[in-house]
Amino acid sequence: SSNASGWSTYVGANYGSNGGYDKADAEKLWSVVAENNNDFPAVHKIMSKAGIDRYKSYGVMKTVDLFGKKLSYFSSRQSNLTNINTSLVGYPNSKVSKLFDLYFLIFTMTLFTASAYFLYIQAKTAFSRKKRFNPIIILISLIMLGFFFSSIFFEVANRYAQILYPLFILTAAISIDSKLNEES
Repeated sequence: SSNASGWSTYVGANYGSNGGYDKADAEKLWSVVAENNNDFPAVHKIMSKAGIDRYKSYGVMKTVDLFGKKLSYFSSRQSNLTNINTSLVGYPNSKVSKLFDLYFLIFTMTLFTASAYFLYIQAKTAFSRKKRFNPIIILISLIMLGFFFSSIFFEVANRYAQILYPLFILTAAISIDSKLNEES
């Protein structure tokens, strides 16, 4: 089976790695694979149960803390998508590299904030019934909420956000456009 939900659950429940990839988790996976003669549906069932058991062992407060750490870990690693340190040959961790990191941090924070604000305003407007709610916004909101909830429960890695950047860019652009139209 190509379904790796058991693995993703197990890794996502790792408090020590903030829900990210960990070499010890990979070693556990391969030992379970060997014990189960490459029966991947059985492997993922075992790994999923082990991940759920990890969450249960933390209790409510530590699990909530892990959720927060995962989202923080995830958002703080977005600048790695640009590979600035590896593309600036001979200048890793230079001032230029740090400037690019700062730019991408500000860019992604602005993008996420504008998107969240716009979706909040749209939801508030819809619930107050002042105007009709756009079904496209509902779809975008559900996709983003699904993404964030899956990031809370499953493995976090910065590459998983790439597919959502177009949605963040669209909602940020719509937000800025609607704000400008309100002011004029």
